[in-house]
Amino acid sequence: MMHAPSALLPIALRQSPLETSFVVGSSMNPGLGRRPTWPPESKQSLFNTGVSSVCLVRDDSEFLTPTNEAIVTGFGLHIVSETAFGVTMGVSDVMLKTSLPIIPHRLCQQEWSSLSRGAILITEKQLCAGSIMHGTGPGDSGGPLLARDKIGRLVQLGITSFGAAGFQGLLDQSTYPGVYTRVSSYIPWMETVINSGSTPFAFTAFLYTRILGAF
Repeated sequence: MMHAPSALLPIALRQSPLETSFVVGSSMNPGLGRRPTWPPESKQSLFNTGVSSVCLVRDDSEFLTPTNEAIVTGFGLHIVSETAFGVTMGVSDVMLKTSLPIIPHRLCQQEWSSLSRGAILITEKQLCAGSIMHGTGPGDSGGPLLARDKIGRLVQLGITSFGAAGFQGLLDQSTYPGVYTRVSSYIPWMETVINSGSTPFAFTAFLYTRILGAF
């Protein structure tokens, strides 16, 4: 995560009238696999502990303009200090946040095609964002890419996925764009899973194996 540290509340996903909840533990029974357990307290009690909500949208096009400012959060690698002798990097023990611009999809495709010599194709299920000194890094994967709607609510546009390796990949994410999973592409699937009554374990397992990727 590039830019200055700033404490920020944890975020839980929310879509009205459907809502997902945090998994806070697990239980093991003989002969059975590990399965998530739900917290005994109510959802209201969970939000009272400092957890906030975020909106999801089916159509995110209004947020994906170069002039629109997005927000990322995380605990990942960032510049701790900078002197005449060099730069010190480190991870954070407090959540950091920074603002950054959305990068047009076609431009991001061109940049990554050039960087990877055609090996990496940025699809419509991905978003790109970043600028000089504003972006994500190792340790930020799985965190949110957010924007505010017209009435100030936080909307989750993406999930931090991957970026270019090396110092330049951290420093200049306008040239080396950070890549994010596009949440709106998976809204229909989320609604199907929630409405089908599938277990939280199935939902979480899919997120880790199919959506998040790795930095």
